[in-house]
Amino acid sequence: MDNNYSRWKSKGVRDCDHSSTSDGTSEDMVEFGKGKSNDELKEMLLVANYLNITEMLDYLTETLANRIKNKSVEYIRKFFRIENNFMPEEEEAARN
Repeated sequence: MDNNYSRWKSKGVRDCDHSSTSDGTSEDMVEFGKGKSNDELKEMLLVANYLNITEMLDYLTETLANRIKNKSVEYIRKFFRIENNFMPEEEEAARN
């Protein structure tokens, strides 16, 4: 298994486990997410999905959705590391 995968999975499990030890209120979940970077939240989302932690998965998807809400296409591409494979003409046509 890839060392990076093992590293973030281990960290994500610790973080997910930490969040599950709270009383589960939405305030606790919000406080827990405040200190996390976008990359940490995305990693934890993958771990929660892998471990099938439904409550945490719901929280993380909502948190990430709120972070990209009302953002530009360019921001979202950068956020998720999506390469733009449209030709300039295709992109212009899609925007109109």
